[in-house]
Amino acid sequence: MPDTPPDTPALQWTVPQWTVLVNDARQHALLPVGLPVPAGWHPTGFTGTEEACETHVDATWPDIRPLPPRA
Repeated sequence: MPDTPPDTPALQWTVPQWTVLVNDARQHALLPVGLPVPAGWHPTGFTGTEEACETHVDATWPDIRPLPPRA
């Protein structure tokens, strides 16, 4: 279990969870778990801490340029 902030009981503190989203241009974004997915975005299936999600995006999206529009 991660370290808890000082003077905070462990049962009252949780690590926020995020999910990784992708759009049709293959751009990635992070969204806090529990919020509705915005139109045009789709969950990738990866959920974790913000740091874990950022690491996942860095590993799976090395070229951050969006795909060109499709006709």
